[in-house]
Amino acid sequence: MTWYSPAIRIALSVLCVLVAVHPAPGKNHSEVSKLAEKAGVEPLRIKDIPAFRLITLEGDTIQYPGIEQRLLLLHFWATWCMPCRKEMPELDRLAARAKAQGLSLLVVGVSIDEGEKIKQVVPLVREMNLHFPIALASENDISEAFWTWGIPVTYIIQPGAGFAGRLRGTGRWLEGPLWQLVQKLAAGARRSSGKP
Repeated sequence: MTWYSPAIRIALSVLCVLVAVHPAPGKNHSEVSKLAEKAGVEPLRIKDIPAFRLITLEGDTIQYPGIEQRLLLLHFWATWCMPCRKEMPELDRLAARAKAQGLSLLVVGVSIDEGEKIKQVVPLVREMNLHFPIALASENDISEAFWTWGIPVTYIIQPGAGFAGRLRGTGRWLEGPLWQLVQKLAAGARRSSGKP
């Protein structure tokens, strides 16, 4: 990752948030858009996803471009964020349910912890018995623009279609409109990859 001065990093992050991921004007009332709206998922003006490369705590590589065959939930969190900690087990259950149902979904947690707080990530992941991939933002190549506004935040990325939207705050991933949205988008991901 290229490191810039703190002033340039802040300016780039603010620019990305204000211009690139500003909610899109107008409303497309397709079934997916209606579900997203009911679930509190905001549409994003930008569809091009900034490239990223993550090495998970298990040593696996997840990169974009490169994972376009599945629906991706890119979730930003931190050990010191109590709403994040509450949501992580639900995201783990979501990943397990999607796998059991044959849905084409990848949930990835990206911790934004820094300094001494990084030492708390692995013990917390073990304590919560999480099974979905976790990476550390500080040790990987990913834009801070993803979490500049705050955490928790989850980006929903559709195969071949870019950002489906962004959920700020916690979500009820296993029920209601958010679960229906994940099912519909993951089923679409399976169809676009040619898998049954």
